Amino acid sequence: MLSENLKEGAVKLIPETEDDLWYLSQIIEEEDFVKGLTFRRVEGRDDALRAESAEKKPVVLGIRVKNVELKEFGAILRVSGIIETGEMGQGNFHTINVEPGKDILLVKQVWTEGMKKLLQEALSARHVEIVFVALDDASAVLATLTERGVKTLAEINAHISGKDFEGKKEQEKGAFYAQVLETLERVVEPNTVVVVLGPGFWKEEFYELVKERVADLAARTTVLNASSGGIAGINEVLKKEITMKGLSEAKVKVETEYVERFFAEIAREGNVAYGINEVNYAVEIGAAEVLLILTTLLRKKEMEKILKAAQATRCKIVSISPEHEAGRRLSAVGGIGAILRYRIEGREKDRD
Repeated sequence: MLSENLKEGAVKLIPETEDDLWYLSQIIEEEDFVKGLTFRRVEGRDDALRAESAEKKPVVLGIRVKNVELKEFGAILRVSGIIETGEMGQGNFHTINVEPGKDILLVKQVWTEGMKKLLQEALSARHVEIVFVALDDASAVLATLTERGVKTLAEINAHISGKDFEGKKEQEKGAFYAQVLETLERVVEPNTVVVVLGPGFWKEEFYELVKERVADLAARTTVLNASSGGIAGINEVLKKEITMKGLSEAKVKVETEYVERFFAEIAREGNVAYGINEVNYAVEIGAAEVLLILTTLLRKKEMEKILKAAQATRCKIVSISPEHEAGRRLSAVGGIGAILRYRIEGREKDRD
C-alpha cells in the first residue's frame, strides 16, 4: 500500500492488493472522514420517479463514515456514510467502493497507537504470493495465503477407481494430475511460490509431472510431507518450522509461529502471560518480550496504554488476524498474550 501524509490526521492511501483492502477495513472506523472518486446518479426532472434509469456520474465526494464492509475474500471495500463534501448529495447516504489502485483520503480525529500499528504493517507488508497444492487420493485443493488466512482457489475431485483394471486406474490418475496442473497454471503468477503437499506418493507423482511439463514452475515448487490433504494439510504445514523462500516471509506463517511458541510456553507453564491484567503488568515492568494481540483489539482505545508501554519497553508487537487458525486459538484466551523475557511469579490470580 502506498501512503502520503497530507496534514495532521489526514493521509492519502492507495491500496495495491486485496490484502491492503483488508487492512483498510480494520483501520477505517465509524466517524472517520473518507474522500474519493465514486459514482452517483444524476437525476433530471424526468428521472425523479425512475431512479434506476438515471445516469451515473463520476464525482469526488467526502463522507462521514457509518459502516465499513469487506466481503469475504472480496476485491472491493464498501465504505458508507453521509456525504459532507462534493458537488452533489450533501446530507445523503452514499457508498464509496475502494478497490486496488484507487486512492482515498482518510482523516481521523485521533490516530491511536493501534491504528498506527496497523497502518505501519500495511505499508511495510511484503506481499508474497504462495499457492498450495494439497493432494490425497480423493481430491486436490489449491489455496493461497492472504492476510486473513488460507483462501481456497479450487478443489478438484480425483474420481480414481479402487482397482486397476487394464491400466484404467493409472489413466485416471494421469488425467487427475493433468487437470490439477492445468488449474495451477491458470492461478499462478510469474513469481508465485508453489508448495505441493499431502500424504503418500501423490505429491511426488504430481511434482514429476510439473517438472516434465513446466520446468520454470517446477523451479519455484517445494514438496512437503503432510499427514492429510486439503486445508487440514495446509494448516499442518504452516505450523512446522520450514525454511523456504516466500513461505517464511508470509504474515500468516509468522503469526502462526508466534502463537505456537506462546501456547508451548503455556503448556509447560513457562514464561508467558495472558489476560489483559496480567499482560498489562508484564508490559509495564518490562518483562514482556513479544506482545501478541488480535487486530480487532488494536482498534479498541482501551489497548492504548498497553501498546504505548510495549513500545517504551522495546517489546515486539505482533498483531494476529482472528480469521485464521492461529488467531482463533489466541481468541480463546482473550485475544491478547505475551511471551516473557523472564517468569513473573505469583501473577496467576490476575489472569482473566
